[in-house]
Amino acid sequence: MPLHDVFGAVPGGSIIALIIVLLGLAMVFIGKHIVKFIIFLIGGLIGASLAFILTLPHLGFSLAIIAAIAGFLILGFIAYLLMPVGASIVAGALTYFLAKPILGGIILPLILAAIVFIAVLILFDKILGVGTAFLGSILVVSGLSRFIALNIYLDLLIVIGLTAIGSVIQLRS
Repeated sequence: MPLHDVFGAVPGGSIIALIIVLLGLAMVFIGKHIVKFIIFLIGGLIGASLAFILTLPHLGFSLAIIAAIAGFLILGFIAYLLMPVGASIVAGALTYFLAKPILGGIILPLILAAIVFIAVLILFDKILGVGTAFLGSILVVSGLSRFIALNIYLDLLIVIGLTAIGSVIQLRS
């Protein structure tokens, strides 16, 4: 079933498709900033929740709210700063687990995982910019397919074009 049929099957499918196109364009052009902001928010919400829950019984409601605000800012900032390290750990671990059955042993997959870890750590901003541009371009094509019947080659051309333009814009910022 083509994607445009899925959007048509729900009430307000055209509105959903338009929202997907707009979100896709946002991801294409400012995606890495959106992801960084979301990571800051997630870390901040975890910090605020922990600070509030841990301080409420001891300090009362008013001071627990102040502690929650401080926890939000501190843990949000830490999450924002550690995002490249977390992505590098995930990439290194995935590389190790994918390379181990192919290469056998432990040493060679571990060396490859260390190389990937370092490469992702160094190139994180660039990888994030290209990755979000690519994801956004796929969202744009998915939303556009509701309004315009596109063939696979036009879909591919739009994805490549938007990814290239979005990558250039995001890598310059």
